[in-house]
Amino acid sequence: MQLKVFQAPTVILKSGVYTKKITLGTLAHHVFIYRLYDKWKLDYRAFCTGSIVSDDRVLTSAHCFYTNRKRLKRSLDKIRVVGGILHTIAQQPLSHDVQQWRNPKHVYTQRFYRFPAYNLAVVEVNKKWELNQFVNKIPYSLKNYNFDGVCMGVLLKTTKSWSIDKSLFTVDLKVHNQRSCERQLLRSCWQYYCTEFDGALAATVRNNFN
Repeated sequence: MQLKVFQAPTVILKSGVYTKKITLGTLAHHVFIYRLYDKWKLDYRAFCTGSIVSDDRVLTSAHCFYTNRKRLKRSLDKIRVVGGILHTIAQQPLSHDVQQWRNPKHVYTQRFYRFPAYNLAVVEVNKKWELNQFVNKIPYSLKNYNFDGVCMGVLLKTTKSWSIDKSLFTVDLKVHNQRSCERQLLRSCWQYYCTEFDGALAATVRNNFN
């Protein structure tokens, strides 16, 4: 039995599309990956996201960490992987709370990675996640299905026009079956699922996977 892993879709939002702000625990598997950008204030800024897939591993994108020559873009000791958090700018708390901050121990990439191809990576963190209602592994199917329904997309938005901090929001996407997807794109779509926003302001999202 094979498990197919999907890369994050490219989404173009149109004005007027309904989005819903996420609360803690809604997407317990979601993590932000931060880099230290203000050493005086000890502020961290998110530059990538990922999903918890095991007790100490996170699925993410290889280009967040590596160049096409597989050289690290930044030192791992200045990076933090954080679960139980909803904002793109944060400071590491002095005491343990809902947030769980981890250091990346190693980043595994696919053998033939060259952005945008084979752009999956697995980050091993230095300490196991304490799984609870706010931080947990992503649920996934053990079978391959030709989906035809509604799925949930994730995006980042500012809540104030002057703010540089962004928060997580969800948006409902309609998932088309493979034959419908192929008719829409007029090409072979064995490597795509088609999704779109349901309603008058529809936009297409394509999920490419290896």
